[in-house]
Amino acid sequence: MKGLTLFEVLVCCLLLSVFLLMVFSVFSVGNTAYYTDIGLLELQQKLRRISDLMSRELRQARAKETLIDEDGGLLTFSIPVDIKTNPPTYSQSISYYRNSNNQIIREHPESDLAIIATNITRLQFLCCDNNGCSLGYNCSQAKQLEVRIEAQTVAGSRLIRLSRTERVTLRNDLR
Repeated sequence: MKGLTLFEVLVCCLLLSVFLLMVFSVFSVGNTAYYTDIGLLELQQKLRRISDLMSRELRQARAKETLIDEDGGLLTFSIPVDIKTNPPTYSQSISYYRNSNNQIIREHPESDLAIIATNITRLQFLCCDNNGCSLGYNCSQAKQLEVRIEAQTVAGSRLIRLSRTERVTLRNDLR
């Protein structure tokens, strides 16, 4: 009589189950790594985009009209509108801050509030001079402004946190 015994069938089923479990585990780890990497990449791009947007405006800011509040969470500055006039004409104040919903807000009287980022856990501005960087003062003597941004996102089932620090040289306007 040829054939398989019940014991041999059960052993084959057990081995097949272990093999399928291992394949599924490898697939699951790869899937988690993929989505974590995609989440990290998107978060890096988001922070770079925010940083570039803010830096573009801040490079035009006049140091003597750049103010940071005591905890470094609110930045107010103005940028030139017309540099051909003497003295140059500057915009009304522009402000950046993080609200209670963890959003970075750009506020300008000539336009509405603009949400430029979400899921921001920290936004801090520091004025930097020859002695280093510090919080909460008039940046009139500053040569640079440091912007620190931290954000988080959930990718797959993991929480990803990332930070970015950028120094921006302020406009050297002697007028």
